Amino acid sequence: MTGGRNNAGPVLTVVIPAYNVENYIGRTIKSLTESKTDCEIEVLIVNDGSTDTTGKMAEGFAKKYSCVRAIHQENGGHGAAINTGIREAAGKYFKLLDGDDWVDPEGFSQLVAMLKQAEEDLILCDYQEVYIKEKKKRSVSYGFPVGKTLSADELNVDYLISMHSHVFKTEVLKKLPKKIDVHSFYVDMEYVLYPLPFISNFRYENINVYEYRLDRIGQSVSAEGFRKHYKEDAGVLDSLVGYYNEYKEAGNQSAAVCFYMPCRIFDMFYRHILKSIWYLDNREVAVAAYLRGFDKAFSDSAPTLYDFHKNKNSGRKPLSEIQLFLLRATGYRIWRLVRFKKVICEIWKRKK
Repeated sequence: MTGGRNNAGPVLTVVIPAYNVENYIGRTIKSLTESKTDCEIEVLIVNDGSTDTTGKMAEGFAKKYSCVRAIHQENGGHGAAINTGIREAAGKYFKLLDGDDWVDPEGFSQLVAMLKQAEEDLILCDYQEVYIKEKKKRSVSYGFPVGKTLSADELNVDYLISMHSHVFKTEVLKKLPKKIDVHSFYVDMEYVLYPLPFISNFRYENINVYEYRLDRIGQSVSAEGFRKHYKEDAGVLDSLVGYYNEYKEAGNQSAAVCFYMPCRIFDMFYRHILKSIWYLDNREVAVAAYLRGFDKAFSDSAPTLYDFHKNKNSGRKPLSEIQLFLLRATGYRIWRLVRFKKVICEIWKRKK
């Protein structure tokens, strides 16, 4: 990647929240510098109070590549790094890239070339889940028409569009009235959902861009990570409910706010229940009592979403509705049966 900067400013800002990723960030930067983007991007490495050599490495990359800038701050968590990146971004578009992930250089080059002419508020791309231990990848794509400008009202899907697919117009993020929560895990959903009231259109390109590393010990998506931070997961849900209520009451009637956002919030609620059942240790947390309190808090704060799974368009499978009904009807006392079912399903899958 050569030096210099386009007079019109960078096409894309890539923000890398980085905390103690000395073993990974080299690959992250290499994947960006191998792309054919020349001086059309800026890369902001936000060193979030790392205690290893991540900060020193970031300075080294900034000296080597003119498009890279190292920003250092006290530890505030993933959300704090995202907030800093949004504030400092100068690109027309904005993309997050975690410090232990990387991009496909060819796909990333195609993305940047496409962004030069794009004007949509949101661009969605494909990505790959990379399972390190199993040495395999799984491609994730979506069913939208390719390369067409679509209204935000067409974002009426009932499945999760991951943070790894998103490229936002930077001006949309800079105008957000609420910042991402700091000192918290699981804020990806805030980053994905907070801009929705301000999105007028979007576009989908079936270009594989992001390589999402899984199976790393200590990741927030792991069982260990959830056991340590399950209260933060519930806290993010509470923030999202408050945000949704505010814009629903303000009369925003777009499908993105009226369908996609509540669908995703309910999905997060339901997944929190399942992850609590699968991962929490009943010797440390009284699982049934905890879930009864969690369920009541959601009912009190989001009464219109409490039974969202019964919405015929929600995409929720009947089994999920029955399972949730039984858990609620028994005061979550049969949570062990759900865990047992998961174990049996995993054993059956391995045998197949």
